[in-house]
Amino acid sequence: MHEVAALTWRELIAVCGTADLARAAVADGLYRRVLRGAYVRADVPDDSHARSAALHRVLPHGAVLSHWAALWALGLDVLPRDRARTDILDVTVGRGLHLQPRPGLRSHSAILPDEEHREQSRQAGSEASRPEVGLGELLAD
Repeated sequence: MHEVAALTWRELIAVCGTADLARAAVADGLYRRVLRGAYVRADVPDDSHARSAALHRVLPHGAVLSHWAALWALGLDVLPRDRARTDILDVTVGRGLHLQPRPGLRSHSAILPDEEHREQSRQAGSEASRPEVGLGELLAD
């Protein structure tokens, strides 16, 4: 597995020096947005490694990917978009838990088995038929 460094917007600003220079780096194609709030260098392929690295930066603690977001992480370009054409990540949290509303995230509640909360190393794509996939299950060996 190759190592992919995903940056949050604040980290990208720190790397570039200012918010204007960070916007210019994205506009000039030096960096690209993988998800709202997660960026990688432009030469990083759009694969499960880049998507997993971006998810690690933006996925709330205790949430698992669900719905279309789980399929997106496995490589299918199926994320729904809002009116501004911003990708929407569906995440599911355990019953009784609540996520603060955040742009680009749509939260759901369900009874989640303990194994959905652990990070483990598993071949990406092995859970493609499941409707919900934990983030740890998407990390390739």
